[in-house]
Amino acid sequence: MEQAKKSLIPGYLGLAFVWFGIHVGPGTASGRQAAVFYLEFGKWGLIAPFLAMGILGICIYMAIEISRLAKVTSFKDFANTFFHPYETIFANIFEFTFLAVVGMSGGACVYTGAHLFDIYLGLPVWVGMLVIAAFTIFFSIYGAELVRASSSYMSIMILMAMVLLVALGLAAVGGPANAVANTSFAVASPIAAGWSAIVYASFQSIGVIASVIAVTDGLHSKSDSKKASIIGFFINAGFLVIMSTMLFGFPASIRETLPNYYVATRLGYPFLLFVYVIIVFLACVTNTIAFSHALSSRYGKFIKTEKDVTKKMIICCIMLAYVNSVSFFGLDAIVRVGFTYLGYSCLVTIILPLIVFGPGRIRQLKAKAGEA
Repeated sequence: MEQAKKSLIPGYLGLAFVWFGIHVGPGTASGRQAAVFYLEFGKWGLIAPFLAMGILGICIYMAIEISRLAKVTSFKDFANTFFHPYETIFANIFEFTFLAVVGMSGGACVYTGAHLFDIYLGLPVWVGMLVIAAFTIFFSIYGAELVRASSSYMSIMILMAMVLLVALGLAAVGGPANAVANTSFAVASPIAAGWSAIVYASFQSIGVIASVIAVTDGLHSKSDSKKASIIGFFINAGFLVIMSTMLFGFPASIRETLPNYYVATRLGYPFLLFVYVIIVFLACVTNTIAFSHALSSRYGKFIKTEKDVTKKMIICCIMLAYVNSVSFFGLDAIVRVGFTYLGYSCLVTIILPLIVFGPGRIRQLKAKAGEA
């Protein structure tokens, strides 16, 4: 019965959508991250996402294959396995960096979701915070399978709604060609755009990798790991490109804290605006749910109770208190300053080590497991 239940959503597809769910958090679904890391570089900003997601996809493949072979689902256990025999130093750096990502990405979730409640519904910000907390607690206490399933379905809804927004936005400005007509490759150098893509992949890496590791028990082979990485690459890179193309058609949106919300208000479709608010809210809670599950996988053993649900509840509530505190810094400060410095750190501690040493560690684990 359990096996039949799990087969409804293939593990590799669920994992790819967990990646998308983390990526399409508030900074991405709002358009703020695209504005900061891509749109400032003109048409190079339409190429850079493929570089960013390509780098991230390679690192995710290394991480989930190592986790699958080592049979670990905690980011701490993964770091101990990957960095052995230097895990005392690097695994602790990995853990500290991930906690910083949880604070900033989760804080961005709370800020965006709560302020949408304010500007769209006229409700106090604290009401939005409570609603986000309620959804996060409910969906995060029932295990990896529900996290995979909820992330998959929510991510599909988010992707469909964003495609609708982009399609209507591009139609309003006369199509993709007109949208990018006022920008060019001469706006910035390809080196600057490429570096921005590398920084983007780097600050995404720690949160995405830690979260997908937590659900690698749905992977059964090297082929599953490859499928998850490839599907995730196309979904995430494609999403960034079509969204950036649309935003080029609304230059004033780039200066807004919530660029996509600005576009939705200018299109004249009340239903579309409503749908957009809903999907950004889903993006926020999908993000916090995945982080909560990753933290539970790591710290659940330290909670002195036999009830798994109680452990998850306690960890989730602590996380929510943490990210709510960070949210008061504001979305632009979190994205522009916090994520950039995280990118510098993760480039050294996550991206480069996985690309350079990941293949060797995978070969060692395969030999130990007796896989071809």
